[in-house]
Amino acid sequence: MAGKKKAETPAKEATAQQGETAPDKADAAAQAEQKNKVDYSVSNGMAARLKNMGASLAFTSYQSNLLYMVGVKPQGGINIHQT
Repeated sequence: MAGKKKAETPAKEATAQQGETAPDKADAAAQAEQKNKVDYSVSNGMAARLKNMGASLAFTSYQSNLLYMVGVKPQGGINIHQT
């Protein structure tokens, strides 16, 4: 039946009127997450040194515009939190 347009659901119509579809928003969110992705690596002795000193670290990065807090997990290993 050429020429007939299939009716869209109200949600799809509202989204289409705003200029973005659900997949577009999902793609934009995935791109933003990838852009803000930060890779971490620590030296082999860092967890032991922090534990022995009873210390933790806090620092900022102008590149990611985030505050990072680094400490030792109770069961061992490094815990990195970003805000």
